[in-house]
Amino acid sequence: MVRFICTLALLGAGLSACAISQASARRCQQDHEALAVTHRALEERCALEAFTRAREGGPAQGGSADSVDDARLLEVLKNTGVSYEPIRPGVFGAEVDGFKHLLFARGLSLQLYAGFEANLTTEHINTWNRDKRFSRAYLDPDGTAVIESDLDLGSGWSDGLVVDFVRLFLVSVAAFADHVTTGDGGTSAPSIRL
Repeated sequence: MVRFICTLALLGAGLSACAISQASARRCQQDHEALAVTHRALEERCALEAFTRAREGGPAQGGSADSVDDARLLEVLKNTGVSYEPIRPGVFGAEVDGFKHLLFARGLSLQLYAGFEANLTTEHINTWNRDKRFSRAYLDPDGTAVIESDLDLGSGWSDGLVVDFVRLFLVSVAAFADHVTTGDGGTSAPSIRL
């Protein structure tokens, strides 16, 4: 029987590697394709919603003229289904499906951050940046593979915009975990580094 090694990084499934049959390998490929379709659909939905809000002059909510209120933001984050914990003013942490990430509220912007220890090349990271939208990846000075995403709230914001931003990032993190463990540079399993 032909056997394959497949790495899965799907929402709700976490990250696992296993030896599987050829039929299971086909199902694995279908799961990877479904994740890519879900990722693209969320990207398109967020882009359309941001465009619509900008065009309609979306309502400003949740903060003063120069910053986002931490208590209000925590209330909104409850709608993501993720349990965020305040770390210090303007910094929140959470874990989803084994992947830890940070959310920074800086003035009128939000930034989501996750880092993975993996053996990657700059070319492998550049592949992510070339092929994906709404996030960026880089190797920090310690060699940690980082994925980040930013949201500008300067023109106003709504609960839905923030919730969609977080959900899209979580899909991106799962896809990035897959990216760093497959292909031409990801040779070690990711472990979060915050």
